[in-house]
Amino acid sequence: SRMSMASLSLGSPPPPLGAWTTCERNCEYHHELSDEQEYSQSASQLSGYPTVMVKTQLSSSAVSSHDAFLPQEETLWQRAWREWKVSGLSAALENLAEGDEPWVSSLCGCLLSLVRWVGSLHGWLYPHLKFSCNEMLVEFSQASDWSNSAVRAIAWHPIAPKLAVAGNDDVVRVFCLVTETWPQLKHKSQQHIACLAWRPLARNCLAVGCRSGVVVWEVDPQVMRPSSNAMQHLTYSGYGPITSVSWSPTGHLLAACSPSTTRIMIWSVASECVVPLHRFGGGGTPFLSWSPDGSHVISSTVSKFFRVWETQTWTCEKYTNLSDRC
Repeated sequence: SRMSMASLSLGSPPPPLGAWTTCERNCEYHHELSDEQEYSQSASQLSGYPTVMVKTQLSSSAVSSHDAFLPQEETLWQRAWREWKVSGLSAALENLAEGDEPWVSSLCGCLLSLVRWVGSLHGWLYPHLKFSCNEMLVEFSQASDWSNSAVRAIAWHPIAPKLAVAGNDDVVRVFCLVTETWPQLKHKSQQHIACLAWRPLARNCLAVGCRSGVVVWEVDPQVMRPSSNAMQHLTYSGYGPITSVSWSPTGHLLAACSPSTTRIMIWSVASECVVPLHRFGGGGTPFLSWSPDGSHVISSTVSKFFRVWETQTWTCEKYTNLSDRC
């Protein structure tokens, strides 16, 4: 049987004419009229919350997190293996084709030409597959202006007074109402951040979707700059950039997707095991979300349809005939 779709009438109504939205409280938006008396009432209600100067604080550090680490000497094969894990087969072959060993360079150059020719046939159907990582994030990220925005993703904690903010410097800052220490999460694997998600039923676990996979942090609220021992890097060869992550309601499974492929990744974070879910058609999956009861996962495509997955057998149903992409 088909799922019953929720109505927009169940959500908060838009603000009346002349009013502006001040805050969200208990899943409801609160609006005030634009006069000084109403503003002072709203300000007094929010006086206990920390003031975050976003542009000043985030733009002061324009250096990427990758630049904070010293470069290491790598052999040709080590560089190719790293590129394979981060960017896939084409990047690894390109690296080997530019190497100093003649027979390796010649063979990989021929293989690279073949891979690109096959990819061009797919790119003819879906032009976005020819985009660079930055271009793909600009097109499909949930941020309205990803490349120029000081804030690229935010996520409120579902049970604790915490707000995670990802900046254009590839650093995630965690602001908390009850502590003066605001952790800063930085790692060389955490580049081109597009999405954040707190783990349900846990106070300190945060998933960060980025170029090369998902970085999962265990955030100690008393530690300003956690070490790499506090994070897991979940990767799948050639999979990225990640534009959406969603936890199952129990927090046992983590789903991630990318507009570069129709595959959805379902990770068991505890064991770091991953199961790819693949269906042909659609060109890519820029967004997904778990249902509140955990029985279904909805995934959009870059085409004019979306899929709803049943999480017991992981079969899906396709909804078509949309006027535009999801």
